[in-house]
Amino acid sequence: MPFVVTPPLFMLSARQENSMRVVYTGAPLPADRESLFTLSIAAIPSGKPEANRVQMAFRSALKLLYRPEGLAGNPQQAYRHLIWSLTPDGATVRNPTPYYVTLFLLRANERAQDNAGVVAPFATRQTDWCRHTVRCTVRWQSINDYGRVITAQTVDLTRIH
Repeated sequence: MPFVVTPPLFMLSARQENSMRVVYTGAPLPADRESLFTLSIAAIPSGKPEANRVQMAFRSALKLLYRPEGLAGNPQQAYRHLIWSLTPDGATVRNPTPYYVTLFLLRANERAQDNAGVVAPFATRQTDWCRHTVRCTVRWQSINDYGRVITAQTVDLTRIH
């Protein structure tokens, strides 16, 4: 990963907070699109567990996006540029922008789709949503840079033979 997290390890007492700094190392990354990484953070209790006490460890996985300067377009509007189509194998979504788009609360023909995921920059993603159907209504939302959920979008797809 072309980033270093400092401090890499630290101790926290009850009700204590700490900050971590993510520093770009300068390793080469694409200049024409965003790059997506996963930052994994673990919270592990220290010491031996005492009698009649429960200890829990937590692991969080956070998306870390690197956005080069000077990318064309507006990242807050990238979701509006997704191009959807329907094939016998399912719905296809193409992202012609240099930005990742996170799909959230996606429903295909009123069926919730778990883990809708992301659509990478300049990529096409084939899904099995609406497989073997002639028509499909996809309703979805996205999450912007500030964690805000955008208004639901709906697209009606018809398979072209």
